[in-house]
This record gives sequence, structure tokens and C-alpha cells, in this order.
Amino acid sequence: MRTRRSSWRTLLAGAVLSGLPLAAGAQPSPPAPTGDEALFADIPKVISASRYEQGVNEAPASITIVTAEEIRLFGYRTLAEVLRNTRGFYVSYDRNYEYAGTRGFGRPGDYSNRVLVMVDGHTHNEKWAGANYIGQDFGIDLDLVERIEIVRGPASALYGSNALFAVINVITKRAQDVEGLNLRAGGGSFGSGGAGLLFGKTLGEKGGLLLGASGHGATGQNLFYEEFNAPATNFGVAEDADGELSGALFGRLRLNDWTVEGKASRRKKEVPTGSYGTMFNDGRNYTSDGRGFAELRRERITANGAETTARIYYDWIDYYGDYIYDNPPITVNRDEGGAQWAGAEYRWGKRATRRQRLVAGAQYEYSLKLFQRNYDEDPFLSRLDQEFRYFNYSAYAQDEITLAPRVLLNLGVRHDRYQTFGASTSPRAALIFSPRAATTLKLLYGSAFRAPTTYELYYEDGGISIKPNPSLDPEEIRTVEAVWEQGFRRRFSFVGSVYRYTIDDLISQVLDPADLLLQFRNAETVVAHGAEIEISGRLARGAFVRFSVTHQRARDDMTGRRLTNSPERTALASVAFPILGGRSDLAFQARYISPRLTLAGGETRAAYVGDLTFTSGNLWPWFDVTVGVRNLFDRDYGDPGAGEHVQDQIPQDGRSYFVALRHRF
Repeated sequence: MRTRRSSWRTLLAGAVLSGLPLAAGAQPSPPAPTGDEALFADIPKVISASRYEQGVNEAPASITIVTAEEIRLFGYRTLAEVLRNTRGFYVSYDRNYEYAGTRGFGRPGDYSNRVLVMVDGHTHNEKWAGANYIGQDFGIDLDLVERIEIVRGPASALYGSNALFAVINVITKRAQDVEGLNLRAGGGSFGSGGAGLLFGKTLGEKGGLLLGASGHGATGQNLFYEEFNAPATNFGVAEDADGELSGALFGRLRLNDWTVEGKASRRKKEVPTGSYGTMFNDGRNYTSDGRGFAELRRERITANGAETTARIYYDWIDYYGDYIYDNPPITVNRDEGGAQWAGAEYRWGKRATRRQRLVAGAQYEYSLKLFQRNYDEDPFLSRLDQEFRYFNYSAYAQDEITLAPRVLLNLGVRHDRYQTFGASTSPRAALIFSPRAATTLKLLYGSAFRAPTTYELYYEDGGISIKPNPSLDPEEIRTVEAVWEQGFRRRFSFVGSVYRYTIDDLISQVLDPADLLLQFRNAETVVAHGAEIEISGRLARGAFVRFSVTHQRARDDMTGRRLTNSPERTALASVAFPILGGRSDLAFQARYISPRLTLAGGETRAAYVGDLTFTSGNLWPWFDVTVGVRNLFDRDYGDPGAGEHVQDQIPQDGRSYFVALRHRF
């Protein structure tokens, strides 16, 4: 039986494209496992599900790991592209920001603030609007990435606010994975071009320096919107109003137990949609977003075998946008918002016995400055000028218990207290059972919350269109899920799950009939259920295949109405295989997303989109060429617009291409 179980662990490892070394920022590894623990030693490892390294089969969640090899094969350039091709996820684009939806929930314009994104375990969601950036504004070049861990389900029991639907941890490479200088340059459709630099140097046995810099620019394209098809608005054509410019820096220095890490990025995007009633076809409408952090941490194993992590950090975000109005006269309205915050965290973990592993921690965070402003530039007229400070703190604990050789029980809870609204407690429980060597069954329960943001609590514009609501409560999700993981013939794996979730006190923007002003309120309860299946593995001669299908129904519990931007079905197919004698690779991906309800009550058409990518691999020494075609069949489709848009649907890009050349010194 021991041999059969080990074969199943190897099978699961083959379900991803390559083995996964421990990434920088992970917990230090304990001594090599023995006895029953050795059965888990050869499977893919994940650190984000429990905040320590464990096999994906032991993790209290349904996991997807996207490796650096997969990023290379499929030519992913942004986190949004990764999520578009991940089971259960879909991405919407309003020509300004990209938004991640999952399990039938992706409200137009919600800034993806119900999914928690991290970089090496550092929370990337910002404090002003809760946004996580997943496009060119993410600020982490994917050439830097070793793997992306996608942990489905509520995770506030470990991570606090925003982790309602998933935790996405982007883990960067170690210095020894790079070792030297790498350069990238490329370009493509819509006047796009970019460059990147990656440098790594090993420093002793436990140290290393990793540096990255990247830039991207695009002139954009001329776009037609039927809603503006009139002589006064250039017959619906927005010309030279879709440009984008971004840049990012990243660095990490590790010396023995100490690590200092940070990033800074900025992105400017012209907004061509005439949103918020601005002048259409005016290239002066734009938004600019900056994001950065610095973190110092110490990770070590104490004399009694405990793993400890202590860290302090500082984060900042700023946003500003120019919105052009013809009042008359033509007026430039400046909108600003941002935050600066700092915090500290201490985490302790230990395998108390052979059958029990404990994790506990505490975190304190202080928002040094939260601000939002809105004013007309000339003549100057202030409509909003606010600044806030507040703190929050938390404590959490998790206990993983081996009830029997094939049965794990995982229990966790976290208590958060916010100065703005009070306290929230988030429990989690998982029962994991392996009845046979090739089978793992998981029964999961979790609760998570999202704290109301400064924007939702206090934003106003002087009684013109929106008013504040400082009495907002946090929204809360409760999820029950069953997961089945199965292996077949040492080549393929199957993952299936069914789930049900309920969101109470959902924060939505509603119109107050008393004064006809918009206001954020705890206005809705959402009930949803769904199922996901995925089959992946390797065929003969090294070809990789993956297929997934999801079905979900998300409804407003009071009205029974389907949620906006909520597809009932999605499907993905991916295949990558070596060509030219194994020296290069060709990859194809296809995805389907069913019609989605729009805010005006219409429906988008079903979208069938295919992508093709060629990578040269080791065809030429020291050089690697990637050529990609997106929307290969030039399908016409759109995403639902948000409340600020005249357009009910925002048309998406047709066929496009890109070329990237990498050189290693």
C-alpha cells in the first residue's frame, strides 16, 4: 500500500507542468519527513492555503498552481491573462481596468475587491477602495514569477478582509533561478511595445539578490461605440483615446534569515468610453494609478523546531484622474484618492506531535493616511476634500490534526477588529479523507468578510450624485464545498467540486428615492451554487492537456434575479506540445463564457475565444522567442458595462498579436 500511495503522489505531480521548488518568501522547510509524512513528499507543494508548505492534497481548499513553465508556454503577459485561463475564473475589461470574477460573482466595476491578491505573501489589495490590479497595472513582470498559487474559497480565517472567493499568491523566483542578466523586448498590435530586465545573483548558501524592471506602452486603437453614433460625437469613433503607459520596479535581497523586498509601479490609461458623462473622443480623459510596498521579514526555525516569521511593512497607493466636461465652458475635473499604511505581523508554527500541526499569529495595521479629493481645476471648485486615519488588528490560529492515517481535520479561526465598524470573526473547517491511494475527498466550510472601504463609507460630491454612508457593516460570505481529486493511470488527474455560498449584507450602490442620490448600502443577500470539473495531464511525447467546465447559478435572494456579469457556464481547453524535434513548443487555448446579464437588463452574447502561442525554447542558444495571437478567430463579443458607462456592453479586442524576444547573458 505504501508503494501505491507514493505512485499517486507522483501522478498528482504530473498534473502540473513542472516540479515546484520552495519559492522565496515561503516558510523555511523543516527536516525531511519520515514515516507517514514521506508519503506526501513528492507531490506539488502549496504555502498559501495554510501559511506553511504542504501537499496540494492536504490543503483545505481546491488549488490551482500555475508554474513559470506554463506562463512561458502559453505566453501569459499579465495576471489577467492567467486568470482568464484558470478554472472557474473570468475577466471583464472596461477599457480602463480589468476585473476578476469567479464562481458566478463579478460585479461590474467592483475593482475585484472580493478576491485577495498577494505577492510573496504580502497583501496587494489596497486600503482606499480594496482594489487589486491584475492588468498592466499589477506591477509585477511575469518573467519574475516562479508560480502562482490560486486557492479557492473563503480564507479570512488566515488573511482577514477581501478573501471572500479566493486567495491568489504570486510567488517570485529565487535569485538562483535567474543567476545572471536577462533582457526582454517586444511589441505587437495597437502600437504596443515593452521591455524588461531581470537580474539574479546568489549570495552564499542562503542568500540572493533579485532585481526586475519593466515598461509597457501602447498607442491603443480607434474604437466605435454605437451609443455615441452622432455627428457631435465623431459618429461614435474614439480616436487616439485608448493609450496606455506603465512601468515597474521590483527588488529582493535575502541574507540568511533576513529578507527585504519591495516594488513600485505606475500606470496611466486613457479612457475612451466617455464614462461618468465626460466628453467623448477626448484623449485628455485618463486615470493614473501608483502602487508600492517595502517589507522586512525574518524567517527562522528555532531550537525546538518552531517556524517563526516576523515582518514589518509599509504600503502606499495613489490614484488620480482627469475627467473632461463641457459644462460649458470645458472644465477639467480632477479626482484623487489614495492611502499610506504600515503594519507588523508575527507568526508561529510547529508540528506539535506527529499528528498535529499548529499555526498562530497576530497582526497590527495602521492607516497613516487615507484621502479622497475632487475639484474643478479652472475655475477652481472643491467638491470633496477628506482625510482619515484608523487602525485594525487581528489574531488567528489553525490546527491541523491527523485523525487517522488517511484522515485530516483542519480547524482555523481569525478575529479582526476595525476602528471603523467593530469586529468580525471568521472560522474555517476542513475534513480531508483518502479512502484509496488515488483518491482524495475534501469537505470544506469557511466564512469570510470584506470591510467597507473608505470610498464606500465616505465618498460624496457635494450633493450632485452620491452621498456617504458611514454606518456600513462588513459583508460576509459562508461557503460549503465538497472536492474530489482522482488520479488515472499515472498520467492524468481529475478534480471535481460542488459548492454553495451565501453572501449577507452585500455592499451595493443604490438610488435613494428621497433625494435621488446614490449611496452604498448593505442592500442584498446573494445565494449561489455551482460545480466545477477539470481533467489535466500529459500525453505521450510530452504533450500537456487540460480541460475544465464550470456551471453556477448566482441569484439575488430577495428577487430571485440572476446577478449581473454572472455567467452560468464557462469552459476551458488548453494543449501544449513540443515541435521541431522537441526544441520548441506550440500551445493553444480556447475558452467559452455563456451570456451574462447587463445592468440594463440585456445579455451579452456567448464568447468563444482562442489563443495560439509559439515559443522557441532551446531552438537557438541564449535566445528565446515568443509569438502569440490572441482572439485567433477574431470573435466579436463584449463585457457588461458598469454604472458609469453609457454603453450597456463594452466591446472587447479582436484578433491581435505580440512578439517577445528574450536574451540571457
